[in-house]
Amino acid sequence: MKYVQPRPSSIVAALYTARDLEVDVAILHGPSGCSFKHARLLEEDGMRVLTTSLAENEFVFGGQPRLEEVILYAEEKFAPKRMAVMGTCVSMIIGEDLQAAIDNSGVCTETIAVDIHAGFTENIDGVLATLRPAAEIGWISSDELARQQELLKAANQVERLRGAAIKEYIEPSRGDLKHKVAERLITLMNEGKTGVAIMNAKKETAYMFADGLLALHDIAPDAPITYSANLEMRGLPKVRRDAERIIAGLDAAGLSYEKR
Repeated sequence: MKYVQPRPSSIVAALYTARDLEVDVAILHGPSGCSFKHARLLEEDGMRVLTTSLAENEFVFGGQPRLEEVILYAEEKFAPKRMAVMGTCVSMIIGEDLQAAIDNSGVCTETIAVDIHAGFTENIDGVLATLRPAAEIGWISSDELARQQELLKAANQVERLRGAAIKEYIEPSRGDLKHKVAERLITLMNEGKTGVAIMNAKKETAYMFADGLLALHDIAPDAPITYSANLEMRGLPKVRRDAERIIAGLDAAGLSYEKR
């Protein structure tokens, strides 16, 4: 299917995956404006995002010397434990060899090359392009790579059946209003209904949805509600750390739940 609405970028997906792998510095090898908004947002999560700021002449003659320079700058400036060099549409079209630039730079920091651009149909290609070199360097196991591949395949199927890939164009919507949902839940509880509250969230959105479980438990601690949350201690490093923090919060509130 050809979509006529904007779709998630595989470059941005690669950046967020690098963050979840606890990469300290990601270097976008391309123009300074590439993925600008998300790059700056990721800095709020503690990952530095730099760019080689390729200009017109480098679109033609190549920018590998500039990339090598920025790699060394990043190591000296930020003393990172892990780095990732990310491709962009420009660097991939002109055929830049990201791994060669890493090798030639003489950098000592563990660094992966992520060969990616924004022309992939699915944004999960950006995730996989980051996970594969991460597995090769030993940041994740081969078993975890295989598990992630299966999860991403299933996520794509769900998106096509019920999500943002269900048709060519989808009108923007913020979904159900929280206060309307809360009113409905209170009504059901006052009627003595039995229910199940399921948290099925990923990455940082899990904090927001965990707050919903806590609010429900706080207002009706004795209601006949079964709680369930996908907080198993598997996955990429940051995802595990986030799950650990959320679990601590739920336990501190005395909320009993089933882990999925």
